Amino acid sequence: MKKILAIFLVLTAITTQLQAVTQSNNYYFGIGAGFNYVRYKHHDIDYHTKPGFIALIDAGLSLCYGFRFEGEFAYRFNKIRNLQFQDLDLLQVKDKGKIQQYSLLFNLIYDFNYFNYVTPFIGAGAGYAIQKVSLSVEDFHFIHDKRGFAWQVFGGMNFCLCPKIIMNIRYHYFRGSRDNMWNQAGIVGFNFLLN
Repeated sequence: MKKILAIFLVLTAITTQLQAVTQSNNYYFGIGAGFNYVRYKHHDIDYHTKPGFIALIDAGLSLCYGFRFEGEFAYRFNKIRNLQFQDLDLLQVKDKGKIQQYSLLFNLIYDFNYFNYVTPFIGAGAGYAIQKVSLSVEDFHFIHDKRGFAWQVFGGMNFCLCPKIIMNIRYHYFRGSRDNMWNQAGIVGFNFLLN
């Protein structure tokens, strides 16, 4: 966790330097939250989860020709509802399991700046994630972390509320290094222009 926060601070310093190089006045930071849906199948076990949540912070810089570069730190949480083994009935775990994911990604975003107050955008990102699966059923306790490369693609709409505040609604598709686990999220966020 400390390493991820240190990398995020380094990213902020890098974007500050990029601002000086590009002479841009659109340095920003943002917050967002929404619903997260995760699907996970490991060997012959299908993990059925409840809809969970995602929370994120980001910091970025508007470049030229409609492009933006940003760093994003996100946390995803889902409870495990039950497990299904191949050709067997469901194993009820009564919400005693959970999936937690921490990610630090670098995103490149393109804004379609053709409208006054509404701006569609698309983006892609890559970075590092920690994916943690925990189960506790009677005398059985299981915790397993997997760390490594992660990526995402996303798209959405920006809405200009005032010259310094932009609201966005977006969809994220996220994959970490854990095989056969994928996430979909719907997020509402706010970006705050600093210059």
